[in-house]
Amino acid sequence: MKTSRIFIDDVFFQLETSPSGIARLWKEAVSSPYLKHRLAEQGMSLTILSRSGIDISEGQFDTIRFPTFDYGFPALDTLVLDDLCVNEGVDLFVSTYYTFPTVAPTWTWCYDLIPEVKGGSYLDQEIGWQHRSLSLYNCENFISISKSTKKDLFHHYPHSRSERNDEVAYPWVSRSMVQRISQNPGNRRSSARREKPYILLVGSRHQLDGYKNGIKVFDAANHGALPDIDIICVGGEILTEEESSAGINFGVEVKRVVANDPELINLYTGALALMVLSTYEGFGIPVIEA
Repeated sequence: MKTSRIFIDDVFFQLETSPSGIARLWKEAVSSPYLKHRLAEQGMSLTILSRSGIDISEGQFDTIRFPTFDYGFPALDTLVLDDLCVNEGVDLFVSTYYTFPTVAPTWTWCYDLIPEVKGGSYLDQEIGWQHRSLSLYNCENFISISKSTKKDLFHHYPHSRSERNDEVAYPWVSRSMVQRISQNPGNRRSSARREKPYILLVGSRHQLDGYKNGIKVFDAANHGALPDIDIICVGGEILTEEESSAGINFGVEVKRVVANDPELINLYTGALALMVLSTYEGFGIPVIEA
């Protein structure tokens, strides 16, 4: 029996080098021994196209070094992928972030429809958004990250509406985080205590047209709504001068940190609250982790 060849393009890890939810999802998926077992049962092999130069599967699957993606020449990238798919006999192509060939079936994990819902004219003006849109028109097989995303996908890309694209794969908590929580359930909160109470913002605070709405937290601090309560931002954009000084007259200190899983567990469990003010797709990994 012929083995079906699946190729995953790790392009997201080249484009976004800072920690993010999308990266966490993919790394957890492709480094799982369970995935390798299930693929073998179905007579499938998986190869990772590494544009990032790292092995996101941690040795689980074969890795091929591949040219980096350039938003200035997206059509050229598609031609190179077409050559790869023909030469390697690719049966299914999967991208971590909207790259695509035209000569092989493609599968897309649809994270959200932010550009379509919030961006408007951005799709027509930015070559990056144009390429993303083309990839969704080219793709036939989808799975969505939420029911809201699936609804928007069917609305903006009617060709995607089918029974096989009705599946939803929700975000999940990393295995390492679950293991650390289960191994030490009693002492987490005490180890996370700080001298001052704080609230937590995790990930982007802005993104396209500011839809993440993080500015509301800093506005609140400037108006005295959070006296003597610090604001800790995990990851996301570098703090602006206005963000760094928010609430300074009311005893507020704003910090940005990059945290690994153990540090993030402590930050979550010691916080007064996780603030999620997104106006679109607000339910994601940070909510589950918290």
